[in-house]
Amino acid sequence: MNVKVLFAFLAVVLFTACNKGVGGKQSNLTLTNVSARTVSLNGTIAFNLEFSHPYSGGITDTLGIKINYKTCSYKKIDTTFMDVPTFENTANQICKLEYDYTFGGNGIFTSGCFDLVTGTTKPDSAWFQFWLTDRNRSSSDTISSPMIYLNR
Repeated sequence: MNVKVLFAFLAVVLFTACNKGVGGKQSNLTLTNVSARTVSLNGTIAFNLEFSHPYSGGITDTLGIKINYKTCSYKKIDTTFMDVPTFENTANQICKLEYDYTFGGNGIFTSGCFDLVTGTTKPDSAWFQFWLTDRNRSSSDTISSPMIYLNR
C-alpha cells in the first residue's frame, strides 16, 4: 500500500513540475531559420522564430535573448529583452517573429568580443538562446541556435 501512495505522490509532483505558468498555459517557441552561420563586423544575422499561445486575446510578450560566447573573456553583459508588438491572438495561431543581430556598432551587447584595451574585435563563436515570457510571466522553453562564427 505504501508503494502505491508513494507512486501517486511522485506522479502528482512530476505533473505539477512539468506544467508552466498559470493553469499550465505556455508558449511554444521554435527556431525556423538562421540566415547565416558566419557574420563579419557590422554584419547582420536574422533569426526567424515561430510561436503560438494556447489561449485567445491580447498578447503582450517579451523575447529574451542570451548570447553565449565560446571563448570571449571580455563579455560581461550577454542578455537582453525585446518587447514583441502587442496583438490579438486566436488560440494556437502560428505567429512569426524575426530577431536581427548586428555584430558590432550597436553598443556593448552586440559588439562581440571587443577588447577595450587594444580597441580590436577578436574572432569568436557564439550560440544564441531565445525564450518568450507572456504577461502572466509564463515562459516558453529556452531554445538554442547553432554555433555562429563571429568576425571570421
